[in-house]
Amino acid sequence: MSKYLLGYRVDAALKAHSLKSGQPYRFTFKKHHIELAFSNEENPTSFRLFIDAEGNGFQDANTEANETASEFLDALSFIMKSSSFLMMLVVALKDESGKSKRSVFRYASKDSLPEPLYLQDDSAKAVQEILFKTEAEGNYDLSLRWLRYSYWARTWTEQFINQWLAFERLIGEKQIERECPNCHEKLPSYPSIDKDDAYALIQKYYPDMERKTFEEVWKARQRMFHGGKVDTNFMKTLAQLSPKIGEVVEGELVNKYQPQKRLSIPHPRKVVKERGVEGFYEFTTENPAAPFAMDFPTDEQVLELHEQQGDVYSKDGFQLISLDEKIKEGW
Repeated sequence: MSKYLLGYRVDAALKAHSLKSGQPYRFTFKKHHIELAFSNEENPTSFRLFIDAEGNGFQDANTEANETASEFLDALSFIMKSSSFLMMLVVALKDESGKSKRSVFRYASKDSLPEPLYLQDDSAKAVQEILFKTEAEGNYDLSLRWLRYSYWARTWTEQFINQWLAFERLIGEKQIERECPNCHEKLPSYPSIDKDDAYALIQKYYPDMERKTFEEVWKARQRMFHGGKVDTNFMKTLAQLSPKIGEVVEGELVNKYQPQKRLSIPHPRKVVKERGVEGFYEFTTENPAAPFAMDFPTDEQVLELHEQQGDVYSKDGFQLISLDEKIKEGW
């Protein structure tokens, strides 16, 4: 087991008076040490959370650290009455005490304004047709509302929740009958979607989906809507399932409204588009005695290097090395 320092980007509108004193805020939780690094910006939108962890490779350490960091943010968000969301791993350092040459995993990004989509006459006509149909039905289709919210979502959890709510509106509720597992007497029924109906609708678009796979979808639904634990592995599950649910919802709405024109793009166009790069970098630290070298390449330096397409050497003295190789060697 090796020791690591993991740094995460947390999206939150928080600053700290400790910036003036020069003393960062540090916390201890379980066996971990947590330190917060705040921005000097006037109106920041994120800060960094550093946490130490052990693991057989940085990905293993990330799994444990991610969950512990999330539990810390639960308490911070409650006390500050402020949203704070653990967005992604942006730094991973390994304890390489005594070495001048160090490796670091970095994810660097910056927001950019996306190219706008143009509303044209045929699209405007398709919108009006939907409005006419919903008005004629006299019952507004809330699946459209939840789908719109899913287009705004920035995380897999937000996206999956909104997509599933749209999915359930399309299926509709029915009274679910149940009985006591011991005496088999009938128990009071309750309104909900029918599990078999949900499976049938997904199979309409994914006919090869086995019941076993659908049970994983249903477990994800239960976990999200009944306060289950959300960890790194579960987020990976959502990343696989969410696009499928979104495709089913869009497909059913297209069948329902039969729009003459609808844009066909792989991902919803968002107001702010994040441009990010990740990789491993080798650099020379000025403090070889430190277990974790904090003079690693900055976001700006990493992004500048990647803009020099094909170049692996930075003018700032560090170089890009193989991500796959470092993972294979168990870094």
